[in-house]
Amino acid sequence: MPNVIALGIYFEDSVAENVRFILSARYVLEDCGLYLNLSKRVPEVNRQNQALLGFDLIRIDYGASFHTFVCHSIEEKLVSWFDLKLNEYGLYNDSNRWEEVSEFLNGENSWVEPVPWVVCKVELIGM
Repeated sequence: MPNVIALGIYFEDSVAENVRFILSARYVLEDCGLYLNLSKRVPEVNRQNQALLGFDLIRIDYGASFHTFVCHSIEEKLVSWFDLKLNEYGLYNDSNRWEEVSEFLNGENSWVEPVPWVVCKVELIGM
């Protein structure tokens, strides 16, 4: 299948545990692929056929789906407010301000949907 692209998303350990907790409190777990995959605690492995694309801010929705920050058209606000940099893939470069960004998106004064927001690393996986 030459036109298939696979992306891997990776969470810091503390973020992964938080996502697992959020999902366990809301959903039927045997039906939740994200929860099941995070429960395996598979460590990230550097592979020759993977390339870092950037970092995404995703919201964990009811029903255990998740959506990128792009769905909310908030990228420019986050760039200016938190000095983030968008790369050629439309994702953010790494930042030392992820905790601050997450606190804002999950706070009471945020203008995004009141569901959990987390940061994840996105990699292109060679097929």
